[in-house]
Amino acid sequence: MDSVVFTKEDLLAIELSVATVAHMSLDLPITPQTSDELKSLDSVALNSYTGLLSYHQYYALTEKILSLSESKATDVIDLHFCYNHWIEFTYRARGAFPHYIDLCIAYCKKDMSMYEKFKKTTEHPNFQYPYGSNISFPSFQRLAIIHEKQGELMEAIEVCELAIKYNIDDTTKGGFTGRLEKLKKKMAQFH
Repeated sequence: MDSVVFTKEDLLAIELSVATVAHMSLDLPITPQTSDELKSLDSVALNSYTGLLSYHQYYALTEKILSLSESKATDVIDLHFCYNHWIEFTYRARGAFPHYIDLCIAYCKKDMSMYEKFKKTTEHPNFQYPYGSNISFPSFQRLAIIHEKQGELMEAIEVCELAIKYNIDDTTKGGFTGRLEKLKKKMAQFH
C-alpha cells in the first residue's frame, strides 16, 4: 500500500470532516497534513476517520483509507475492527453503489471466518481489550439481515445457527434464537 497517494483534496476532506465534529469530545488522531503523515498512522487511527468520511460521502477516500488500514492491521483484533468498518461503510453506501452490497457480504464472511481465532485471542488471560468491555461481532447479524432481505432464507438461517453455536449476541430482544425462529416461520410460509 506504499503506492497509495493521498492528494491535497483527500487531506482537505479529512480536515473538513473532522472539523464538523470538533465541538464533540471524540478521540480522533491529529488531522494529517501530508500523505506520508496519513500513511504513517496505524490501522486503528485510520479506521477512526472512515465513519466521518463516509457520512460526508467521500466514498473513494473512505475506500482508500480502509484498504490502507487493512494492509496495516497487525493482528486479528485490528483486522476484525477494520472489517467492521468495511461492513458498516459498504452497507450504508449500498444505495449509491449497488456493488457495495457484494463487498459487504464478502467482508462479513471474512470477519466471521476468523471468529474462532478472535475468540481464542480475547480469552487469553493476559489479553487487554483496547476498546472497552463490550466485545461484539456484528458481521453475523449484518449478513443474516442481508440474506433475509435478498430472500435467501436458508443462508440467513445458517448464519443464525452459526452465531448461536458461537454464543454470539445480536443485541436485539430475541437475539439470534428469535431471529432464527422468525426465519423458519417465514420459510415455512413458502413451502
